[in-house]
Amino acid sequence: SLGNSGAVLNNTNPVEPVLYVQSAPGSYVSITIPGLDNFGNKIIHRAEIIATRIPSASDNIFSPPPRLLLDRINANNDSAYLFEKDLVLGSDGSVGWDVFGGTLKSDIYRFNITRYVQGIVTRHERNDVLRLWAPLRAYEFDVNEPTSSSPKGSYIQLPVNSRIAEGRVVLGGGNNPNPNARLRLRIVYSNL
Repeated sequence: SLGNSGAVLNNTNPVEPVLYVQSAPGSYVSITIPGLDNFGNKIIHRAEIIATRIPSASDNIFSPPPRLLLDRINANNDSAYLFEKDLVLGSDGSVGWDVFGGTLKSDIYRFNITRYVQGIVTRHERNDVLRLWAPLRAYEFDVNEPTSSSPKGSYIQLPVNSRIAEGRVVLGGGNNPNPNARLRLRIVYSNL
């Protein structure tokens, strides 16, 4: 749900033609991709979520956030997880935004989730609900960051945007009349 609306990438209801994301504590978009569960074992060369910015009446007042965050929500909807294989965190605290994506470029936000999709189709890992939002910072569970108190991972603070409440953006939803503006998952793969 978009704080109060939603996006489903398989073009079935409830799919919104337009999605509104404002900086936290604002809204978010929930994305489900049910087709991945039965996609079949393939070699995934590239999998990316593509969200296209759509011009709106208040663009002269509200600028889009420079970065959106894509994370995963567990089945209980009470924990947020990093894409631990796709979003690399450096030992110096750096975040691999350049590889993972999420930065607005030419009116498009792209997120590289190749390893996540490969895990679903090959190892039958969980196909979580994805959340797209624009926080200042997020507290995410990172299963690759074991600590002595939590050997299976820990929560980390992830800096996303530089200012609180930095903008809002209108995105094309999965049912947008313009097929080039639709929220979508693009997969480049080879059959085994």
